[in-house]
Amino acid sequence: MEVRRRRRREDNSKNFRYEAMWSRDETYEQMVQEAWDESALIRTHNGLLGKIAHMSVRMKEWSIAKFGSVKKELKENRDRIQQLLHFSSQEAVEERRLLHARLNELLHREEIMWRQRSRQLWLTEGDRNT
Repeated sequence: MEVRRRRRREDNSKNFRYEAMWSRDETYEQMVQEAWDESALIRTHNGLLGKIAHMSVRMKEWSIAKFGSVKKELKENRDRIQQLLHFSSQEAVEERRLLHARLNELLHREEIMWRQRSRQLWLTEGDRNT
């Protein structure tokens, strides 16, 4: 019984979850097009389900390679900005400007991610006031 529960949890952790923040990336549409074209070449007995399964695998791989951890990148970005505050050279000022622009994008992606998660939580748990 415990083995079945553990197996179910492992399977659930591998479920595909679309992240709305992906669509903000400039390579997103190209990746989707390439993955769909690849899936058209795959001949499976599942047809459309096989193509969708292939798409989800490709999207997971792309997400790991392209995004990694938003939280980790936010921390690294903030740490680097703090380091650059001690320098006043033109290069440091320019790097800080670029880092601030990247930080704003990362914060926007994180906001999208948490907004999506809050909706999923509400859909699964519903309104507890009823």
